[in-house]
Amino acid sequence: MGAEPLSDGERAVVAAAESEARKLRHDRLGTEHLLLGVLSRPDEPGARALAKLGVTLGPTRAQVMRIVGLPETPSPPALTQTPMARSALGGALREAIEAGETTVATEHVLLALLRERDSLAVRLLRDAGVDPRTLREEVASAAAAPASAPAAAAGSEALAGDDAGAGLGAHVLLGVLAAGGPAADLLRAHGVDEAAVGALLRRP
Repeated sequence: MGAEPLSDGERAVVAAAESEARKLRHDRLGTEHLLLGVLSRPDEPGARALAKLGVTLGPTRAQVMRIVGLPETPSPPALTQTPMARSALGGALREAIEAGETTVATEHVLLALLRERDSLAVRLLRDAGVDPRTLREEVASAAAAPASAPAAAAGSEALAGDDAGAGLGAHVLLGVLAAGGPAADLLRAHGVDEAAVGALLRRP
């Protein structure tokens, strides 16, 4: 992470990213986990900009699970950052300076991720149809205005869904089924397939 201490914004993203990595039992911290960390803070400009472009936490987490997998063993006590993740965190300060800010916030980490063109985070955004230039414009717009009441309410609902395990849990199940392997076989053996999960998502 370099000699410079992390800002509050960077620490928040890294802590959230580590939490996401451990939920997926991954053994290192990659750009995909930093992206999930940004998305896990729905009231902040980065997540609000992504949400406006159709990128939200649950489906993105399921996509990461599909691509990277869901190991059988838990994450190790310490997660090593991948070179691209370290590079993105290092580039967040440059993004903040270019935006005229003196401290690094979560949206600057997101913008720094865009510079890692061969990273999984960029692949996830590209697969979701996100244009980097458009995302930069949306981040600038979101950063210039406080979270609106509807956005804040949407964030609260998303968090409530996480706590209840309903919408988020359904997306996670879809990710497990898509990834295949022993976990998917176990779910199917208990009657949990795509149709069953789809019915859960359609519940009011």
